[in-house]
Amino acid sequence: MRALEHGAALAKESGAELIVVHALQRLDYVAAGEMWAPAFDTGMLLQQFGQMARKQLAGIAAKLEKRGVKVRTVLDIGPAAEVIVDAAKKRRADVIVISTHGRTGLAHVLMGSVAERVVRTAPCAVLSLRGLDKGKRSLAKKGGAAARRKAAPAAKKVNRRRR
Repeated sequence: MRALEHGAALAKESGAELIVVHALQRLDYVAAGEMWAPAFDTGMLLQQFGQMARKQLAGIAAKLEKRGVKVRTVLDIGPAAEVIVDAAKKRRADVIVISTHGRTGLAHVLMGSVAERVVRTAPCAVLSLRGLDKGKRSLAKKGGAAARRKAAPAAKKVNRRRR
């Protein structure tokens, strides 16, 4: 949502169209222990996720349009980085705005980074925003923008004490 807000602000200021991209990952892999579990239809599950994603995208688009942002939505199936880069190529995007979880260590090695792959393969500039940490995220949910502004100085104080 943080990247969406920045992208919307950029699009509105420049009069550009904002393209909101949602990638659905296929579930074609075999999970551990699946041979003992009842079989389930991954196609039907993907279809249900797609319906939920379309509904979410429509809601996002409606809110942005009320704020005067020109917006288009894209829903595609595939690895997130590939879907994002492909959408940028097809629509000749000037910039991609993406948020990153900031994973490090083993989590980064195992899961990789969608943002990193996008930066490496994008046909245009990429604005990568660091996601909020857990403490700031919970404050942001509780109190909105005012709480987020209060969280930043608190984090600086904690960091000073650690030094």
